Amino acid sequence: MAKAKPSRPSARKRPSSAGKRRTFPGISPLAWQHPSDLEATAAMRRVPALDQAIKFVSANLYEKAFLVESVGSRIRIGPNQAPRIWNLFREAADILDMPRVPQIFLTTSGTPNAYAFGMKEYTITLHSALVDLMTEDELMSVIGHELSHIKCEHMLYVSLARILTGLSKSFLGVSRIAFLPVQLALLAWSRRAELSCDRGGLLVVQKPAVVGSALAKLAGMSTSMIDELDMEQVYAQADEYEKTFDEETVTKALKNLGAAFSTHPVPVWRAKVIRDWGESGQYRDILAGRYLTVAQEKKGHRVASEGPAEKGSCAACGHSLSPIFAFCPACGATVDAVLVPCTSCGKKIEAGWPKCPHCGTAA
Repeated sequence: MAKAKPSRPSARKRPSSAGKRRTFPGISPLAWQHPSDLEATAAMRRVPALDQAIKFVSANLYEKAFLVESVGSRIRIGPNQAPRIWNLFREAADILDMPRVPQIFLTTSGTPNAYAFGMKEYTITLHSALVDLMTEDELMSVIGHELSHIKCEHMLYVSLARILTGLSKSFLGVSRIAFLPVQLALLAWSRRAELSCDRGGLLVVQKPAVVGSALAKLAGMSTSMIDELDMEQVYAQADEYEKTFDEETVTKALKNLGAAFSTHPVPVWRAKVIRDWGESGQYRDILAGRYLTVAQEKKGHRVASEGPAEKGSCAACGHSLSPIFAFCPACGATVDAVLVPCTSCGKKIEAGWPKCPHCGTAA
């Protein structure tokens, strides 16, 4: 007789609203993207030396190196590996109508954090401290936030910002000065893109208070004090932050200086911003099924103040392009670029690139 397998210890119970959430078939990211995000993305076209930065990153195959590191140094989550998180991940992707999902990894870290990375092969990484700190619904809102980066086609700029921020410490002299405007522009864009993804996280979990409490915990919280979190106090603190920002010039300047090299807006303020959007007619319309779809977007429909919605395709890789992009989010090629075949792999690359972004061969 075969021996019975020893039972695994049960996972810690966490409150969840699974099975009660609405899904949004065919939804376009333009249905919820923050206007500041769209404006900042359009402004990226005018950033000096951005094309050189993209060529540098693509040619040096940073994405492939990151994926190799993830597979070797982190736990990949799947149906049979941390299935509780995998099920949250799959449900979040279904809600946002994302049939193709990225790889998701769990890494051991004492800092509560999560991030998406990649320009062709997307990954999401969760820190163990984040999983330990969040309730199940809060964790799902974070997963929805990271999936929104992919759905909103942020990944080219998100990954570029992360790489340049990491590399900036090793840049010297003229090189550091040359890339500083690009780095600052990417970080300014990133702070606006986060507001869109907070909305995506809310669309996934469909409870504004849950997204707010997740953000508040990122501002400061201990697992021994979770039951003492008072969101009304958090919102009052955000009101104080906004008032100070408007009225005290010195404090405003100091906050701007502190934010200049940050990828995210301050979390206390974000908690209030997402609460306010959760009370908006736009959010209620989406929940009721009244939203812009990808099919409508392709036919030229648009939402107020967001410009034309017609799309084209990247000549190098065929990826669908929104009109706000000056660069392909999948391969980094400049829109309307002159293309030539790589002498090694034969794939189309932009003329003038030092290395093929596909195989790494010198052009």
